[in-house]
Amino acid sequence: MGNWDQAIDAAMEGAPLRYSMRSYFSAFSGDPSTELDEDISALMGDATRLQQDMSVHPVLLAADMRNLLAEAERLLGQVGEQPEGCPADPTFMRIITQVIADVMNTFLNKWNGEEADALQMIALRHMVEVGLRAGVLGVGAPDAAVGSFLQVKAEKVLQRQFDAVAAQDPMSLNDLSQIAVTATLLGYTFDTGVSGSDICLALGSC
Repeated sequence: MGNWDQAIDAAMEGAPLRYSMRSYFSAFSGDPSTELDEDISALMGDATRLQQDMSVHPVLLAADMRNLLAEAERLLGQVGEQPEGCPADPTFMRIITQVIADVMNTFLNKWNGEEADALQMIALRHMVEVGLRAGVLGVGAPDAAVGSFLQVKAEKVLQRQFDAVAAQDPMSLNDLSQIAVTATLLGYTFDTGVSGSDICLALGSC
């Protein structure tokens, strides 16, 4: 299953108009008779419910995403063991990669219009961790264009968080540590020229 939402958003970036468009497509087995098929259907049901109700706090939602990802990875291992199946191919999206991309896109858009706070910093870190593991972000992303688009959004939120922490007097070392880890995961350097690893070195650990 998947959609073209991020691809459309990226193509429309900077366009002098407003639009609202959602697109979804799904492919199903014609003979869902195996236990693996049933487990995959259950996983997709859980992922769909998560995607349709994002009223949960983003820190808790990130934990739910991590659990779904762990189950998807377990099922991918079983796909490779099927006697007549094909092995998992890293050039294809994982079972819930699109769902995680959608959730990240929703919250990154939301956070870009909100004031940064400590819980937002924790949530961004967790979502970036899940996004990298799921292949939504980073060099392993099967859809490089969408991965790059979401990374830019995440970096904008992260820069705003850094600016908010830098304006604190005194600065919260815990907040600084959170954004340093996220910056390191993304390979991002703040507009002051400071990197996440620079901050971790200054703090002694992250």
